[in-house]
Amino acid sequence: MSAPVDLSVALGPLALANPILTASGTFGYGLGIMEWRGWLGHAGAIFGYSTWMLHHPEQDATVIVLANRGETEQEFASAITFEIVQTLFS
Repeated sequence: MSAPVDLSVALGPLALANPILTASGTFGYGLGIMEWRGWLGHAGAIFGYSTWMLHHPEQDATVIVLANRGETEQEFASAITFEIVQTLFS
């Protein structure tokens, strides 16, 4: 794959993959790629860690944040990521 557009084309079917059957019905499963002001990305978190990755194809810029955290109520990587994007690219 040579570009984010290629990646989105290749991963598109994953986002529409067959749903997983659960006890309460079906649950859609796949890789979710969000869009925010031209930025494309994905985030994740589990107790102790949070992550964000954003890429802006037109600016050829990528921001990746990995953050340690000790609680589940606040997700630190998103605040750090958006502060970086707003400071460097606004």
